[in-house]
Amino acid sequence: MQTTMSRSHEPAAPNPFITKGPEFAKAALIGATGVMLLFKVFTNTLPLYVHVRYTPMITITGIILLIMAAVQVWLTLRSDADEHEHHDHDGHDGHDHTPITWKSPALLALLIPVILGLIVPPRALGSSAINTQGFSNTGTGMRTVQTIVDSTAVVDTGQWTLLDYVNALVYKPDHPQLQGQPIETTGFVWRNDSMPEGQFYVARFVVSCCSADGLAIYLPVQWQGSNELPNDSWVRVRGTIGLEEVQGQQVAVIKAAEIIPMEQPAQPYLYP
Repeated sequence: MQTTMSRSHEPAAPNPFITKGPEFAKAALIGATGVMLLFKVFTNTLPLYVHVRYTPMITITGIILLIMAAVQVWLTLRSDADEHEHHDHDGHDGHDHTPITWKSPALLALLIPVILGLIVPPRALGSSAINTQGFSNTGTGMRTVQTIVDSTAVVDTGQWTLLDYVNALVYKPDHPQLQGQPIETTGFVWRNDSMPEGQFYVARFVVSCCSADGLAIYLPVQWQGSNELPNDSWVRVRGTIGLEEVQGQQVAVIKAAEIIPMEQPAQPYLYP
């Protein structure tokens, strides 16, 4: 009877999810960070943040974080079991009953990007970024089109992007092999009230590492219906390359024959 009464009054084993709260919180945040990264990868929104060459690296990072979270949980549960065993043998309670807290700088450092990554909708750089940092009107300095240097070379623009046209035309807007030639390119619309009637810019951002270093490039487009095109709407521009004088300088422009609205591409940025 005494043995039975003694056992009935033994204190219940503490809940490990309370006594080991900070450790489990760390594991949860590490795992949540991994899930967020993999979510960006598999929903194809990662290119809105970083260069596509980093996708494999970030995918591996997300997987490693999930493994780290699982190991953290396993080690915490094992440590709790060892402490119970030690308590059963010598009667000493190994728990310090540390309360769950989010004041740890390490926890906050993980919590902030996870929250931002989940609640802030992904969005490509657009006209608002241009209004803040402006355009590059002197070329990107990242890549030049080598065939345009030699005026006798045959220029094949079939695979050119807006970046190629900008790098070629900004230095020689009146190049005889490009003037009057057909052009087809894509980008988003940007214009402001200071632009003349019937003109807008077709623009793209060039990213070398991440969206923070994005550089806006453009070509002017002549199109009578330009005022009906909202900023940030994506278009395919078909026309010919022309030459206009703007503020005393010769500038290459696209004389559009057709403007085709389109959806934002999965990879809205261009890469040098």
